Amino acid sequence: MFLLASVSAFAQESIEDLKAELNNAEDSRSRMYLNYQLGEAYLRVNTETAIAYAKEAFNLANSNGNAAMGAQAAFLTGRAYERDRNERNAEVWYKTALAKAKQAGDSDLIIKSVERRSRLAEKDRNYRKAYHIVEEAFNYFSQNGTSISDLERNYEKLRASLQ
Repeated sequence: MFLLASVSAFAQESIEDLKAELNNAEDSRSRMYLNYQLGEAYLRVNTETAIAYAKEAFNLANSNGNAAMGAQAAFLTGRAYERDRNERNAEVWYKTALAKAKQAGDSDLIIKSVERRSRLAEKDRNYRKAYHIVEEAFNYFSQNGTSISDLERNYEKLRASLQ
């Protein structure tokens, strides 16, 4: 119980520190990163606030032309919506994260976004959609000369399920 209380106090202190830094941030790049960090910090305690900070980080990333950070912020927004049990918005933001991750060339985030999107489709029992999501990513990696065995196994598994 003491450990839980001290972790909670540390998280709250960290959030307050980040908010203070955000209030004092002078450039948009710093505000972008601080909004992202606040979104991450709030993800465990308040999904609505996490969504607001993640969206602000996404908007700042777009205005700064930072596709990599835009992808991360979109993925964080999707996670917050998913945690809030809002699968429709989670799917939209994971799709946005996927597009930005492709633009940034972030293979790891592409895989994470595809995995989350296909899992949401499977949860909805839309196996055809799950298959097409993974197929699209598989084709993307095949065309770019990247071989990713986890994606390939998932692709084959979903293809077999669809048949």
